Amino acid sequence: MLNKWRKQLRASGYVAVCVLMGVIGALLVISWASALQTPGVEIGPDHTQQAYVGDTILYHHTLTNTGTTTDTFTLEVRSTRGWPVELVGATQPAGTLSLQVAGQMTAAVQISLTVPSGTVGLTDTTLVTATSQLSPTVQDFATNRTTVVYRRTFFPFVPKRWPPVPYLSALNSIDNTDGDGFYTVSWIPGELAETHVLEEDDNASFTSPAIAYDGPGTSWSVPSPGKSPGTYYYRVRGHNQWGYGMYSNVQAVTVLPFRVAQTSLPAGQCTTLSWDFTGIKALHVVFGYGYDKEPVNGQGSRQVCPSVSTTYKAIVTRLDNTEVTYQVTVNVSGTGCGDPIIRYFVPTTYSVRAGEKFSISWNLECARAAWLTIGSGAEQAVEGVGSRIDVTIYSTTTFRLKVEKRSGGFVYASFTVQVK
Repeated sequence: MLNKWRKQLRASGYVAVCVLMGVIGALLVISWASALQTPGVEIGPDHTQQAYVGDTILYHHTLTNTGTTTDTFTLEVRSTRGWPVELVGATQPAGTLSLQVAGQMTAAVQISLTVPSGTVGLTDTTLVTATSQLSPTVQDFATNRTTVVYRRTFFPFVPKRWPPVPYLSALNSIDNTDGDGFYTVSWIPGELAETHVLEEDDNASFTSPAIAYDGPGTSWSVPSPGKSPGTYYYRVRGHNQWGYGMYSNVQAVTVLPFRVAQTSLPAGQCTTLSWDFTGIKALHVVFGYGYDKEPVNGQGSRQVCPSVSTTYKAIVTRLDNTEVTYQVTVNVSGTGCGDPIIRYFVPTTYSVRAGEKFSISWNLECARAAWLTIGSGAEQAVEGVGSRIDVTIYSTTTFRLKVEKRSGGFVYASFTVQVK
């Protein structure tokens, strides 16, 4: 009986250890995941201002994502005296706004406060709260203190804000989903601005800015021939007869060197694959599902008509002979035939002894015809699905599949079997 109880105690102890190890493992995973996404937020500055009854005041703040990854922040505003207040541009209830900001980037925030009647001599504190949606415990605050004074009319008139340079403008997010060199930058103008100056640079610190636009408009589009691949940063500020306002928040946009015009298509419909590489040694592109890579010039484009969801690749050989691969995927819905699909074209082994038997097989779809070539032998017409068994070779041999498109032209797949 004693031995029985000892066994039960040992089993219970084993289970407890396993449970404890599982809890520790889960905590480690949670800690690791949290380390990858470290949220942080700052919002400011604080303001103190006098106002008159009936005034509507715009307070300008800057929200900074101090975290390491893109985060969405919930902004809330509240008047301690219940005066009418809202976040400018909010599509949600007037007191809340969701704002997505990339890591280490900024966004402009404007608060509108209306001073109601019967408030002379009172002071209101408007509290603006920014909360991370990645981690709701991460918050920051900004305050706006507004004191209501008697309105007095006297001459000469001395404005409350001197010199009356433009208020802060707000740069909108830049949409360049397809990654091409043509996009539009737009902004919300600050009050008192008569014209706007949009600056562009290749770094977020704007160490060498160039003026992209200077005029009365509130948007600018990239002119022909478009931007070269790279990441571009933008900021804007207003201008009037008194001078320049403060710079807006910064927005970035990336132009990809390898891109596709449409990333979603019905089966068999076509889109354009394009690329733009300079200062390279060689470039090869994989133009379809299961195809061999094909050498091309550094700049070019080609129409592709995927029959199934397909990932296209650009393999760049740099001048120092290192390689880097870019890729884009077109997601295909429905069924239908466009470009041929080479589901597979493989041997049972890639290394044999001279005269040793092995087999090869293939599976094609949406092809008009296909031919198999073994080494330097003649082309042999083959069906879309097939195989060759008991193949023997006596030297390293390349096997090649030539596939005819239904729209004309050919694509290829190949592999090489080494002889030991």
